[in-house]
Amino acid sequence: MSGGIVTGTNLWEYDGLKAVLIAGGGVTRKPGSVAVWSGVTGSLLLNVTDGKVTGWTASGTSGKLVLATGDWAPLLARQSSTWTAKPAATPGQFLVEEKFATKSATR
Repeated sequence: MSGGIVTGTNLWEYDGLKAVLIAGGGVTRKPGSVAVWSGVTGSLLLNVTDGKVTGWTASGTSGKLVLATGDWAPLLARQSSTWTAKPAATPGQFLVEEKFATKSATR
């Protein structure tokens, strides 16, 4: 889904510098393609330097891909995915890398 723009909502429960993702979902879009997902899980850790938050890292698994169109339609055949995220150079933006696993054959 390289080049896509994400609109989503995640609900995090914090315990100090650590957080657990308790609900999430959203839409990724780019010209000619749309993907919609729900049920994301994950964890987040805040980085602190001299008592101030200086960054964060997060990772988890994606839930159900409920719709995919255009170039992303084949992703509906994927069983699961994992993701990692970190802040981007531009304040208020972040980068997410998602890796999809193929569906195993059933008999």
